[in-house]
Amino acid sequence: MKKVMIFVLCMCMLLALSACGGGGSTNLVVTKPLAVAQENTVEDYADFTLFKVATSKKITASLAGTLYFENDKEGETYIDIVLDWTNKSTEGINSSDLLEAFAIGANGTEYKRCLYAVETNNASYLSQYEHIAPLSTARLHCAISVPESEKELTLMLKINGEVYACKYNLGQKVSSAQQIQPGQTVGNTDFATMEFLGIEYIDDLLPSNTSGAYSHYPVKNASNTYLVAKFDITSYLPSAKDCDAFVGVKATYMDKYTYTGFVVVESDDGKRFSSYDDIDPLTTRHFYCLIEVPKTVTENEVELTISFGNQEFVFTGSK
Repeated sequence: MKKVMIFVLCMCMLLALSACGGGGSTNLVVTKPLAVAQENTVEDYADFTLFKVATSKKITASLAGTLYFENDKEGETYIDIVLDWTNKSTEGINSSDLLEAFAIGANGTEYKRCLYAVETNNASYLSQYEHIAPLSTARLHCAISVPESEKELTLMLKINGEVYACKYNLGQKVSSAQQIQPGQTVGNTDFATMEFLGIEYIDDLLPSNTSGAYSHYPVKNASNTYLVAKFDITSYLPSAKDCDAFVGVKATYMDKYTYTGFVVVESDDGKRFSSYDDIDPLTTRHFYCLIEVPKTVTENEVELTISFGNQEFVFTGSK
């Protein structure tokens, strides 16, 4: 994966932009460049950081829950601008009113059809109509629908009178995600630590203790298999938390086929799995992320995007 650590605007001056399909012309003064992981402040209104930008037909929460938004307009895809946003105003604001996001094509055409959604339910759910209270923080998706034929665009954010912008090539992956390898531990004692143990392909996930009665996860479609990502996670939270609120994994093959799955944890006696267990403070549990994929893709290199503790980590490898 091409990882862009700094995503910087080429324009820091007065910019006049003509809209060929967006209803007239728009004159905008670009005051700030937009860069990944750079902290931005709009005085008395918001603090925000660009978390990532990606091209995708489907918009999901960080932990890839069951709800997603798919671009069903033929020939178009989403540019998903993801922001970590803190409301610094004295009033609550609806998520759809926080800002205006749009894209401008190489010939000046403006694309303003945008989906705004906030991650809720421990980053596993997307809500289009979320109230952001003063001083509260949210992860906001601004998904702009653009033609797949567009290649070079300018992304624009109008925020309470200020304008941020950056150049973007369709399909580009812009992220501050860190590379991770098996055996590496990440995280902190404010939330949790996670050791990435590696991946394997299996048709049936068995527990470590198969004596007597035990539970297992066989794949139901003979043409498919499970990609299993394995972790040891220790919780440092002051109270118990659902296991599926800790980690989420997406698998991408050949830069275009993306699959998501579900998380289970192994019981202390090693005889069963559960997707509903709470993880108690100061305990370590064995986590498994099961992603059902066609067997035909397993000969290819996989890119795993691992979401953990409001961060993303990337592993690239093959069986």
